[in-house]
Amino acid sequence: RALCVSGRFGPATRMLTMGCDLARDAGEYVELSHSEGLLAVALGFTGAFDEGTARAESSLRLARRLGDPIRVIGCHVYNSALAESRFDWEGGIRETTELLSFAEENSIAGLYLYVGTSMAGRHQFHVGHLDRARVLLCNAIAMSKALNIVMLLSWTHAFLGDVYETFLEQEYDR
Repeated sequence: RALCVSGRFGPATRMLTMGCDLARDAGEYVELSHSEGLLAVALGFTGAFDEGTARAESSLRLARRLGDPIRVIGCHVYNSALAESRFDWEGGIRETTELLSFAEENSIAGLYLYVGTSMAGRHQFHVGHLDRARVLLCNAIAMSKALNIVMLLSWTHAFLGDVYETFLEQEYDR
């Protein structure tokens, strides 16, 4: 899992595949759902989109069967990252919209809401909604500070830098 979160997607696919097999064999279905979701992300960022999509779908089906809202919101995060890996901005927007709605409906805060908010900002940037992107990314940074979570913070700052650079380019072009 740490390999995937740190961006070492190739090595992560091997470790997460073994982890999925172990979790399945042990009947640890919460762990299986989580590991399959992260495996989907790793596969997506290595270009194995079809296999990544299959793992993401399996993770979500399992999370729903378990009735575990934290696993379900986690699946929305994995799917938004998978959309990013495929350059599927509209799919990322759909996924993060579902994530934010699901978080509100189920009173979920914390890590997955923070990561989902950052990904929502990223996807909004890609489709040219710069004001939305800025608000979402600034909110994600504030959540990071409030929750004392630094994972993804450097990416979120980089995403926000892209937004400000685009604002400046547009001003310069005028």
